[in-house]
Amino acid sequence: MKARKSRIPERPLGITVISILNWIGAAVQFVGGVFLLSFGGFMSFMPMMGGLFGPASQITGLVFMLLGLVTGIVTKWLWDMERRGWTWVVIFNGVSFVASLFSLNFVSTVISGMIVFYLWTKKEEFR
Repeated sequence: MKARKSRIPERPLGITVISILNWIGAAVQFVGGVFLLSFGGFMSFMPMMGGLFGPASQITGLVFMLLGLVTGIVTKWLWDMERRGWTWVVIFNGVSFVASLFSLNFVSTVISGMIVFYLWTKKEEFR
């Protein structure tokens, strides 16, 4: 009786690099969110502007933590060569590409464009 081979495609080096960089970004987002959340709690007790910046910092921290968590999950899907990971990373980088065009951020525009182009050329390798 032969053992069945599962259809797990071999991950290209570019996908590995993109995934590792995305995980680093997700960790930075999450840790930054934790910092903002705790800093916002500290700011709430400050006289003058603390009442305004404290809650805003806490909300921003929660948003960053959520984005870091979502980025980590989507990157895991990309790492596993799942089609939904490919879809979400293309969407996120497409939005980043358009946003960086409006902000005239040349480096971010080029990087996001290269990632979308690379993923588009590897589209058929995702299950």
